[in-house]
Amino acid sequence: MPLLIQLRRGAAALWTSVNPTLAAGEQAFETDTGKMKIGDGTTAWTSLNYTDVGVAGATGVTGVTGVTGPTGISGVTGITGVTGAGVTGVTGVTGVTGVTGVTGPEPSVGKIVAIASVFG
Repeated sequence: MPLLIQLRRGAAALWTSVNPTLAAGEQAFETDTGKMKIGDGTTAWTSLNYTDVGVAGATGVTGVTGVTGPTGISGVTGITGVTGAGVTGVTGVTGVTGVTGVTGPEPSVGKIVAIASVFG
């Protein structure tokens, strides 16, 4: 006579509502999702992680980027600050006049100065 092994099974909602603690190594199957959990003897159903059954397939191709959405509305402009009083400050005291420079040579009025030029 062949040996028959059956796993505990039921719908996901039933497992969640009953929330049993599976024995260490006990396997249980969700009939509507195809997922499985293995008990550790202390953790309740809703706290157990699902087991990885089989090898995961390759990651699919990334889809096309969607169209950029419209620009959002601008925010409200803030209030302009108060303008200053506009009063100019007091003009400072005039500085000390500097020392007068040396007097230059007497102008040469009416003198003819010969300038030599060479024409080529």
